[in-house]
Amino acid sequence: MSLSSHIASKASPVRAWLEATLPETRALATNANRALRGQAVDCPVPRVLGADPGLVGTALDYLLRACLRVTSIEWTVASKAAQQLASYPTIGMRAIEIEREAVAGIRKLRPSSRDLDEGEWSELCVRCLVLARFEQFFRAGPMNPAISEFVIEPLTRCTGLDDFVELNLNAQTTRDLELLGRSSWEDTRTLRNARPLVLNPRFKLSVELGGADADLIARRRLIDWKATTKTGIVGRPELWQLAGYALADTDDEHQIREVGIAALRWRSAVSWRLEDFLAELAPGPPASLKLISGMPLHRASIDIDALRRNFAHVVHQMRKRNKGASVRMRRQLPQ
Repeated sequence: MSLSSHIASKASPVRAWLEATLPETRALATNANRALRGQAVDCPVPRVLGADPGLVGTALDYLLRACLRVTSIEWTVASKAAQQLASYPTIGMRAIEIEREAVAGIRKLRPSSRDLDEGEWSELCVRCLVLARFEQFFRAGPMNPAISEFVIEPLTRCTGLDDFVELNLNAQTTRDLELLGRSSWEDTRTLRNARPLVLNPRFKLSVELGGADADLIARRRLIDWKATTKTGIVGRPELWQLAGYALADTDDEHQIREVGIAALRWRSAVSWRLEDFLAELAPGPPASLKLISGMPLHRASIDIDALRRNFAHVVHQMRKRNKGASVRMRRQLPQ
């Protein structure tokens, strides 16, 4: 159960803690959406009709990572999926070979050290879509009917990467990633020289949360990529996810000082100082609200270390209860 799954589940202690500790999401989301949309009436990079938005969004992460630092795609969730598929009879080795061929092709293109022509860009997009499809298998699990249709079945019928692509991807999805990838890379490429630059950072609490790997940290700013065309780009889940990532860094390994959201289809971004962001979410009057005699009223200063300790305590207790429940369940099974 990942951080996003905890946020979506009303039964999760993680969500309950966020609701009690960082409940004031409405004003922050409203202001963020206004800033991200700007004066735009329509989304600047609309989705290509017939494209698979979920697959494109996952593939876009691979594409931008490859363009920022090609070595970052060597060992990914797609790789874990291929290893998991290795246990399947007849298709196991084929899955590993296809994932490795996709990675090798991306590495050969060297997108993080040179500009690609149209043909090369299209090839990069196709290979990133293949990796994204493998990641979907890992995230959703083999019991999902869509996974059987888009991963298991094509693997049983294909002989290699080209066949897998032919059986798996439609032209609209590839074209959507080509267009969105180009504009996103134009808007992101300045981060190539950012120092420090951490792609898909993991945090001290990532394992206990069941998965909490963010998109990137550049110059101490945690950035979450969003590829939606909706005008409501940011809502409560997105704000809590950003807060959860920052708080999961309990030992301050990444020294996150700012957080932000990049709306890739809207070609815009918004960011906050971490302390200000958490203060706006905390209970009480908005930090920007002016009342008596025009004097600003601020919430109490935010103790990030204390928030992280409290968040970690909730996660530890949840894991302890889950382990206890698993042990009791195993004891009840017939021997």
